Amino acid sequence: MGYYPREVLIREEPVDEGKLVEAFVIRKIGSGGLAEIAVAIADEDIIIKSGFHRVGDNKLKWTMFLDFSKAKITPEELERKISQMRDVSQVEMKPTTLGFDVFHFPLKALGYRIIMWNAQNFGSYVKRLIEVLGDVAFPILYNLGRAEAEYMWKRMSSEGGSKEDVLKILQETYRASGWGIIEFGEINYKEGRTNVKIRQHVVPESLGKSNRPVCHDIRGYLTGIFSEYFGRKISATEVKCMATGDEYCEFEIR
Repeated sequence: MGYYPREVLIREEPVDEGKLVEAFVIRKIGSGGLAEIAVAIADEDIIIKSGFHRVGDNKLKWTMFLDFSKAKITPEELERKISQMRDVSQVEMKPTTLGFDVFHFPLKALGYRIIMWNAQNFGSYVKRLIEVLGDVAFPILYNLGRAEAEYMWKRMSSEGGSKEDVLKILQETYRASGWGIIEFGEINYKEGRTNVKIRQHVVPESLGKSNRPVCHDIRGYLTGIFSEYFGRKISATEVKCMATGDEYCEFEIR
């Protein structure tokens, strides 16, 4: 199975001034709901450029960016049209000249409030920290990663499931949030050791080339994760790093 890049939808490419509109629709869950609304929009020569929807509490919530460049009707008229459709309880439309999402704040993932931080800015932040503090920055980054891992392990463990389930959730969370693709090697529970590879790792990609490994935060993260998993103190050593020219980052856990 391959992976495909995904643009996180916080901004749509602008069109002619006043012609890009963001719409937010809430309706009761029922068969054909999205299709009926989509047909009503298409019938007026309005283009759905992008969007996303969520289902919960017996409601369907649909956010979409609409291009009215060739529309037969105005945004106000479309708003009235959709509001009169069956099971629709709320319709809002707002022009978005710059193309940014104007409806949703704050952002959340897995129940947590999150922020958007691009890899280049992250790299600049860490580089400046190292410039100011020198090698003292490395244990700071390590301990930040370890503290995050211990907190996440406790949070995920409280939701039930085995240690293997929690490990899998953390692995998938790391990938889904854009940090990298984690691959676990064979886990020897008796001896308390394994190895971990991370492909397409954002940390070395954002920090650039180096003559030594740079993934101090994830080294701390893996130390925290596997200390919880094995139930005793372990350490993680980075033996390969993309920053030094390796194909992937690799850590020995023992």
